[in-house]
Amino acid sequence: STKVPEMAAMHQSKSKYDRNTFVKKNLRASYVFWLLSSLCLAGLYHAIEHFGYSLTLRLLGQNSLIILLAAFIISNYTVCVAAYLRAKKEEPFVKISLINAILSVPILLAGLYFMGTIGAPLSYLLMVSIAAVAAYRFLKADLSC
Repeated sequence: STKVPEMAAMHQSKSKYDRNTFVKKNLRASYVFWLLSSLCLAGLYHAIEHFGYSLTLRLLGQNSLIILLAAFIISNYTVCVAAYLRAKKEEPFVKISLINAILSVPILLAGLYFMGTIGAPLSYLLMVSIAAVAAYRFLKADLSC
């Protein structure tokens, strides 16, 4: 990321206000981009479907697409927080990544078994939500220092 040197300087800064402002500003910009991109993609899908093109028959259903877009927006939070915390030359997400990797297969299989094809995007949404909660806890602990 192009913000890594700036983030490293923020970690050296003793000002909590600077770090909080920097993180909030970057998260906000990232969320605006992802939200607008997701809305454009959902709108494009709806337009293609509305005009009767058979292309949408080859794509995910609209519900699955919306769930995946929500999961990508939540996952974006984790990625932004991880980049900020990695600027300290630490890797706080190793344990979370390993736990997610180990749990993803049984959760995916359970989702597919109990909910059918909609279970796959729901399983992914669950996994990124768990990671986002952990990322929030790491960020909160770091910014409170």
